[in-house]
Amino acid sequence: MRGALAAALTVAAYYLSGLATLLLGIPPGYATPLFPAAGVALACVLVFGPRMLPAVAIASFLLNTTLGAQRAPVDLLSLLLPACIAVGATLQAWAGAALIQRFVRQPLMLSEPRDLAKFFVACAVSCVIAAGIGVLALWQSHVLPVSALAFSAFTWWVGNLLGALIATPIVLTLIGQPRDAWVPRRKAVGLTLTLVTLLLAMGIMQVTRWTNERVRAAFERDASSASFALASHLHEPLQALEAMRGVFLASDDVTRAEMHLAAAAWLKSGALQAIAWSEHVRRADVPAFEAMIHAEGLANFRVFDRKDAGSVATPAGEDPIVLRYIEPMQGNASALGLNALSLSATRAAIERTRRNGQAAATGGFRLTQQAPGESELGVVVYQAIYKKPTADVPDTKSALEGTVSVTLRMDTLLRGLQGQFAPYLAVCVIDMDAGAPGAGVAASSPALGANPGQRLAGPPGCESVHSALAHVRKVDYGGRHWELRVSAQPTDLPDARTGDAWLFSLVGLMSAAVLGAFLLLVTGRTRRIETAVQQRTAALEAEVREREVAEAALRESEQRFRNILNSVPIGVVYSDLRGKVIQANPGFCALTGYSEDELMLLGPLDYTHPDDITQDAELNAQLVRGHIPMYRLDKRYVVKGGRIVRVRATVSMLRDAQGQGRRIVAVVEDITEHLRLEEAEHAREAAEASNRAKSEFLSRMSHELRTPLNAMLGFAQLLDLDQRHPLADPQRPWIAQIQQAGWHLLEMINDVLDLSRIESGNLRLQTETLSLLEVLAASVSMVEGEARRRRIDISQDLEPGSLVVVGDATRTKQILTNLLSNAVKYNADAGRIHIL
Repeated sequence: MRGALAAALTVAAYYLSGLATLLLGIPPGYATPLFPAAGVALACVLVFGPRMLPAVAIASFLLNTTLGAQRAPVDLLSLLLPACIAVGATLQAWAGAALIQRFVRQPLMLSEPRDLAKFFVACAVSCVIAAGIGVLALWQSHVLPVSALAFSAFTWWVGNLLGALIATPIVLTLIGQPRDAWVPRRKAVGLTLTLVTLLLAMGIMQVTRWTNERVRAAFERDASSASFALASHLHEPLQALEAMRGVFLASDDVTRAEMHLAAAAWLKSGALQAIAWSEHVRRADVPAFEAMIHAEGLANFRVFDRKDAGSVATPAGEDPIVLRYIEPMQGNASALGLNALSLSATRAAIERTRRNGQAAATGGFRLTQQAPGESELGVVVYQAIYKKPTADVPDTKSALEGTVSVTLRMDTLLRGLQGQFAPYLAVCVIDMDAGAPGAGVAASSPALGANPGQRLAGPPGCESVHSALAHVRKVDYGGRHWELRVSAQPTDLPDARTGDAWLFSLVGLMSAAVLGAFLLLVTGRTRRIETAVQQRTAALEAEVREREVAEAALRESEQRFRNILNSVPIGVVYSDLRGKVIQANPGFCALTGYSEDELMLLGPLDYTHPDDITQDAELNAQLVRGHIPMYRLDKRYVVKGGRIVRVRATVSMLRDAQGQGRRIVAVVEDITEHLRLEEAEHAREAAEASNRAKSEFLSRMSHELRTPLNAMLGFAQLLDLDQRHPLADPQRPWIAQIQQAGWHLLEMINDVLDLSRIESGNLRLQTETLSLLEVLAASVSMVEGEARRRRIDISQDLEPGSLVVVGDATRTKQILTNLLSNAVKYNADAGRIHIL
């Protein structure tokens, strides 16, 4: 199980590290200067033995199959090359491990210069195997030419060697044996080499990117110039066509000599194959037209239709458009007499120019004047010439007199411009309308999906070639959409200058390998020194541990004190003997509103209230002189923002072993809220005392007033009831007034007494079930006399369910009596009181 896991990890590490190195490919060949997979394979075989060789073979085969699939479909033959490369990688790992185990001291620790030198030599020798087998396999597979074998073998060997020298120590720090020799090197060797290699890889990628940008810029400059030159050259035939159109518009009957003279200047440029005039001839006038041409000296002239691929059957009775003049005659005379409507390409172009009067180009087709077997495509651009409209020829189609045309042999035209192009450029002219509906010409090759267009000029198949360096210029030529494609291979560019990237890569990676060797030596020596030191310091370990425990306890105590100081909800501040703040805890900072840094720039006078400065300074001076051990003072702080805070400060002196004062420590507590609570408590107690005094006064006054009042009411009643000494009639109302006033005053005293009892909590209520009718009758009787006097009618209408209430009899009767008394008092005379 462990061996299977090791094999799986070997395959994964080899494959992934191999794929990652593709990012380091340097143009133009995109060979990688570092192949860490070789180091992974060597390390795994060294640690786990030859049983890892199949895993190396599988990983190499998968890696190279993946790379091959990116370039071509996978088939049986394409798998042979990855298999050969896998054999070379496996043999290299086996040979490298065998040489190292044979000549390098075991167990493998690579801590001595001699061992490192042998390790380097073993890697260099074994890496020749994979490079040789791989390059030979590429040559036999026709991937590499013979001229590239030496350079490819060298780059392959360098990539594997640097990969082995750098990656093997890194992997050994993870899986190497003995563990105690390699695990301590993970940071010093493994991590350092990994970081250095990654930085170099990023540098190589950046240099490569700069190289690619330089290559791209050089290509774009040359390609743009080439496409512009070609587009400009293609414009000359259109100018010639427009000039010939002017000739035929200016003359009613252009002769062959005039045609020759007008075309001669345009043909000198070499851009044109031919300039021609094709005349619209009535079908019935064809014999007469042929006779006229014979009379001009062309005895073999005849009107004919082409009968080959690309021709179309002309409808019976259709008027032909016959090629009458063509310049130069040499090489083009065989096209005289051709009915231009008999070819699908020319017919479509003539129909377009007849409809819109604009120049119309054909698709690419084989010209009539070409020799048999000649495959070069030609393009003809037609321009319609119309007769002056008359009553007999009212419409454009019947008014067509003929067409002037220019003929281009596209490959010939392109070859004539090759001297103006950079030699590494491949130029392709493509008609993007070819094969589209209505184009009249089939594409040169079948397309899968989008129409690839028709190649008019350029290397065969260039319309389907996709290159990393490509430039496209779109041209509207005679109503057709052309693309001028310029491409190149990065290997062909003369300005690639990849030597800088290779030099940077090789120097950097060799430096990384040397750094790895140096780190292995240093860490090996360090391990030996550490072993010696451990042996010599064994006796001191116990003392060191005890000291560490004590220091840990001290640190813990200090940390605990610091946590308490920072967490305590009161302010603690340390200052020198002059009061300058040295340290303040968060509580003091929160109290004053200043940060600790701000407090260090302030003195006590800056945040102490001016009225408290003198007393504070005096006590502080006594403390410094040693007259008092400490002092406590309530004072005021003017905190940040101007707010005044009342504080209680307890200040003491910190002294050294000799008793000399060194620091002043003050514990400051914000007592503003405390003082506010004390004041509120004093106010509350004063209010309660006042309230109690009032209640006692009311209670006593009520009792004191009731005693004489009861006597007054009693004697008034005796005077009214005395039959032996009756009062005179005029005196009886006076006695009634005395009794009425007395009873009123007694009620007021009772109310005051009840109020004092309520406030003092001495009022006692005794709830019971009461008959509402009885209580109401007693209450009504007490106000009935006053109601009769004012003629106020009292009525009641009580529901049967409301005849019983629960309450104190006396207080219930008092409530009802007060309500009825108010109802009578504030009612109108002869009014009405209704009880529901």
